[in-house]
Amino acid sequence: MKKILSILVLLAIVGFGAVYFVSDKAKQEYDRILANVSKTLSDAEIKNAAYEKGFFASSGSYELVVKKEVMQKIGASEELILKVDTQINHGLDAIFSGAKISSKIYVQNGEYKNFAALFFGSNLVATADVTATLDGKKYGEIRLSDVNMAHEDDKFTTKNIAVKIDSVKHKISKIALNVDGINFDAKKDGEDIKIDLQNLFYAISYFEPINPEAFLNYDYVLVPLEYTGGFKKIAMKINGNEEVSLNVQDGSYKGATDVKNGLLSDKAEGGVALIDANGEKFKDLKIVSELENFNVEALKKLYKKIDEVAKDVNFESEEVLDGYKDKIFEALLADTGELLASDPSVKISEFSIKNGKDKKLNLSVNFGVKSYDKNKDISQNLSAFIFDGELKVNGGIGEFLYQVPEIALLEPVFVENGILQKQDGDTRVKFKLDSQNSDIVFNDKISLSKMLSSIF
Repeated sequence: MKKILSILVLLAIVGFGAVYFVSDKAKQEYDRILANVSKTLSDAEIKNAAYEKGFFASSGSYELVVKKEVMQKIGASEELILKVDTQINHGLDAIFSGAKISSKIYVQNGEYKNFAALFFGSNLVATADVTATLDGKKYGEIRLSDVNMAHEDDKFTTKNIAVKIDSVKHKISKIALNVDGINFDAKKDGEDIKIDLQNLFYAISYFEPINPEAFLNYDYVLVPLEYTGGFKKIAMKINGNEEVSLNVQDGSYKGATDVKNGLLSDKAEGGVALIDANGEKFKDLKIVSELENFNVEALKKLYKKIDEVAKDVNFESEEVLDGYKDKIFEALLADTGELLASDPSVKISEFSIKNGKDKKLNLSVNFGVKSYDKNKDISQNLSAFIFDGELKVNGGIGEFLYQVPEIALLEPVFVENGILQKQDGDTRVKFKLDSQNSDIVFNDKISLSKMLSSIF
């Protein structure tokens, strides 16, 4: 009996020691998260942080204050205060299955609080749950509160919008977004606009987990990764003087990005089961693409320059927005040399789709650059550009686009001119950029300039 009691006492000491250890680790982790938030979010600061440490459970809270000048850029007049309340359960079960962390996020002040109540029914805008294991793994999910807003003739609802984040030793290994539904219905100036989105998802998995700071410099998309996404339904309908409708169903895509020797490549494949535009149906859309030799550092510089331009933009001013677009274009032109010097290319090996009569269209396109001299401007590098492709249609183009009868009338003219070729019941055309003469050549013999001159 004494031996049994001794063993039980020993187990109790070990167990309570382990619980205390987990409790202490929970406090350290909480402090680390606050420090990272303060470091990462330069436009916000943490205030009124508090933590109450318990043996089996602890609690904490803090306010995240987004600065007034940041909010003014989107038309607001005061700082935004978010309060985060957190409960941490770290009892005996946490030793084996991980500590359970639950948080609630509230809007705390002024116009934002009223705005949140209008959309979410209260100032609770999101909740979060995290499981943290002793080996450094975390599995987290942030859920936006469902929106159920009705104001005059407008309705807006959302259902189960969530972001899942997996991490290993403070580095992110996977991010996933899921949206069960978004619905919008608005009446204005005699028009009824309806938007219906169902079951949207997107996920990124990293071959090597990345630091959260990577989201500040675009490293989160410029590193080796896999991605997948899709949706069940994207629909829009406008009832007014004319009825306009679009219904896209069962979309999906997947791909992988790799980086070697500072150059990014990407292979992707996606498709859509059905597209219904005003009752005209297309189906079995498929796209297969490949990107190669994109200079990662040049892309980072370009993204950074765009961010710098965006900092000074008031998105409520149309005049400022026009100036923003001009500056973005200038940034693109200024940094094209380094980006194009690595011989980047975009290849769409398949862009295929069927119409309502099962006639299929397939387009393949290659666009790239070869031997671009970054010390010269684009006008002096025209010979470096590559562009070619092929279009193939079952039957005639007029048969595929039977909704536009004018195409069927013009098609024989293009066949006679040699632009279009008939072969085995299909209509085909090959095209290629003639960079020396700044022209497009069809089927290796007919140039676009000559064709236009013969017509006009």
